[in-house]
Amino acid sequence: MQSTNEYPDFSSQGYQVDRVLGENRSGGRVTYKAIQIKDQKAVAIKQFQFATSTTSWAGYNAYQAELKILKSLNHPNIPLYLNSFETANGFCLIQEYKRAVPLSHAQHFEPQEIKQIAVEILNVLVYLQQHSPSIVHRDIKPENILVNRSQQIAAYLIDFGFARTSDDTTVSSVVKGTMGFMPPEQLFNRELTESSDLYSLGMTLICLLTKTKSTEIGNLLDEHSHIQFKKKLPRLNYPFVNWLEKMVSTSIKTRYPNAAIALKELQPIDMGRENGILGKALNFTNSTPTKVIFGSLVIFGIMASLGTLIVPQQAPMTRYTGKNLGSLSASEPRVSLPQANDSPPSSTRDSSDVNEIFSMVNNTLWRVGAEPGFYHPVPWRFSADGTVSASNLWRGVWKKSNVRARSIDVRILMHENGDTDSFSVMFSPDGQSFTAFKEGKEYRFAEKIMP
Repeated sequence: MQSTNEYPDFSSQGYQVDRVLGENRSGGRVTYKAIQIKDQKAVAIKQFQFATSTTSWAGYNAYQAELKILKSLNHPNIPLYLNSFETANGFCLIQEYKRAVPLSHAQHFEPQEIKQIAVEILNVLVYLQQHSPSIVHRDIKPENILVNRSQQIAAYLIDFGFARTSDDTTVSSVVKGTMGFMPPEQLFNRELTESSDLYSLGMTLICLLTKTKSTEIGNLLDEHSHIQFKKKLPRLNYPFVNWLEKMVSTSIKTRYPNAAIALKELQPIDMGRENGILGKALNFTNSTPTKVIFGSLVIFGIMASLGTLIVPQQAPMTRYTGKNLGSLSASEPRVSLPQANDSPPSSTRDSSDVNEIFSMVNNTLWRVGAEPGFYHPVPWRFSADGTVSASNLWRGVWKKSNVRARSIDVRILMHENGDTDSFSVMFSPDGQSFTAFKEGKEYRFAEKIMP
């Protein structure tokens, strides 16, 4: 929390900052609670700072898009747009202040309250989908849902920074959203539908029900990388389980087609039934700490289990840099490559060095990109049996090349055109990252995410 003298001075615009509500410093965004000087009403000021060392004016277009959308909205569960003004290094967006806290904050919920949160946000989505043009939020998650419980549950949907309208023809190679909450079609930059936000809401409710923080959504995966939540909530009633599973279906064909139908199916479900969630109310706090798995593993697990999940003709990289991992398609049949011909370590080698190599690749999972911060959405998996794969996109083999240098050679096969790609991988001293080299030049960077 900043001290008062560190707050920006907006008195000339008629506002006095009271405190920080939230911030994304790397993105140049800070949200303040402030007082409108002329009538002493509380407002929320979202400050966009484009001319700083960590941001750029490239965010200006996103600000303009959000401003345009907010000006067109008038719904009791969306903070009302009030004003905007320029600053020396950006802009400020003024919205109605809601006395509410994000779902990401530790809170204690009764089962019926959880259903009411879903109903409130579904009503917002119905409004957005019936809006002309229709609007897809694209970033529904615990942090972007505020809840007030002073009398009865009131939920508010905030942050339309990633929202898009149906008449927006802008084409971008950048995947926008939050890993673990994006449906497959959004993750791979496919066309979004009215069911896309339903997936994100469903994953948000699962986080709430299972007491899982949004940053730890990967903990919902079992050993086969499948999303699991029913075992964590054995007394959750069947109608609601079925409803929730349909909300988070990876297939658009089996997910609810729109918010109105999802809402209609949810309303008659009785959360207080004897076979429902009874006993202690749900407490949204951090569960027993486990190893955090990167959010994209949720999608990885689904893809691994389905085999033919929708993927793009060219798998995009988050914050695309013009590089890619080749033209990939899940529609191609899997092609078997021979196992690595490198036999298990012999007793004549330095066993500690050999064991170190095997520990670095034994069923490990890595997020890979052109450089730190530019990651491919599907993790790479190395196994000690000499295989390497990225879901159903491609697979290949690896073998030890230099034990003492902690390096391996990798050869992969692209499924779409059958081309192969070869490169060497050198692990960092701590084994938590590696750099891939191709023809002596740095080719890829990766960070370990499992185990």
